[in-house]
Amino acid sequence: MKEIIQSPLLLALVSIGLIYILGFSLVYLKKAYSRCLEMGITKEELKKVIKSSVVFSIVPSLSIVVGLFALISVLGVVWSWWRLSVIGSLSYESLISSSVSTALGFSSNAEMLANATGREFGVVMILMSIGMLSGFFILIPFGKNSL
Repeated sequence: MKEIIQSPLLLALVSIGLIYILGFSLVYLKKAYSRCLEMGITKEELKKVIKSSVVFSIVPSLSIVVGLFALISVLGVVWSWWRLSVIGSLSYESLISSSVSTALGFSSNAEMLANATGREFGVVMILMSIGMLSGFFILIPFGKNSL
């Protein structure tokens, strides 16, 4: 498992995903900024909004960084970085990793990290990814504006 969680391929895939998300965010930031200027909002007002938004985005992220260090010991640097940068829910990530390690027959996350195979790490990755989408799949048929 350690070979997979430290592999250059996983690092490359995670980097591509994060670059895509960053690019997507920057494109929409530029569109929103241009639209605000069209609506008559001054650049000074926009600077104030951007500064306050940065503060309100970074400060809550500090707890996620602390959680990142806790999750690294279980899932390695790259996968933890991906999960917490996209999702940002340490409680969800640690709950899933603990549940999966128990279901796979390990007594703890540390034992899973030391003894798991690539197949078992794949199970962790798939369950974390599918679990994240469960709310989306529930909202499609049962949401207020369902199709």
